[in-house]
Amino acid sequence: MLKLSTKYFKRVMSLPSTQLVKAAMTEQINLKLSWFVGIESVIKSFNNIDLPDRNSSSLLNATFLADSCSPELMTENLRKLFRDSWGSLVKDSRKLSFYSEVKKEFGWEPYLNHARSFQDRRATTQIRSSSHHLRIERGRYDKTPLDERTCNYCELNINQLIIEDENHMLHSCPLGKVPRDRFQSLSGNLVSIDGNGSFNLASTFMSQSDCKDTPSDEDVSLIKLSTSTIN
Repeated sequence: MLKLSTKYFKRVMSLPSTQLVKAAMTEQINLKLSWFVGIESVIKSFNNIDLPDRNSSSLLNATFLADSCSPELMTENLRKLFRDSWGSLVKDSRKLSFYSEVKKEFGWEPYLNHARSFQDRRATTQIRSSSHHLRIERGRYDKTPLDERTCNYCELNINQLIIEDENHMLHSCPLGKVPRDRFQSLSGNLVSIDGNGSFNLASTFMSQSDCKDTPSDEDVSLIKLSTSTIN
């Protein structure tokens, strides 16, 4: 939207002053109406433009802005600002601690393209973003201390107090043993086994930013299998 607005501003400012739309824009500029004030602020901020003469008329300054601004540069600067803000938010948010483990860089994730169904894609996204019903998340709502957000199944069945978080559910909880065993059997050599003879299902959908633009058939198979297992 901002890119289109900037292109529109540049195009109108390039028109002859006899054009009605240029006359309307000139009136906006002279009266410092909200649309122009807004687009002026954005253009100056995200194109790194300093007006050569701040005492010049608003119309002269607007003409200079229109001649100097680059919608493409503004878009890239906005993207950089968003990426930086996203990185700070992920790093500083306790709620997103698991997300920060599996999402290292801002970008599109292959599982969004290759999950077998909407349900698989949604379930995987919910786990990645902690939008689920595990105790680690539900405990936030009733102010349960972190070390008391334990797995009810493990407490009742194996007499262990283990925090019920994403890694516990994906990696070690006995309640998930059947789908994990099935995943390991079907995945064959697609995943590596750790030193304890186990594997971490979470690692199968970590950030793929360093992968090829076109995942291999093995990558796609693993994505489909892991997302369906999580669902």
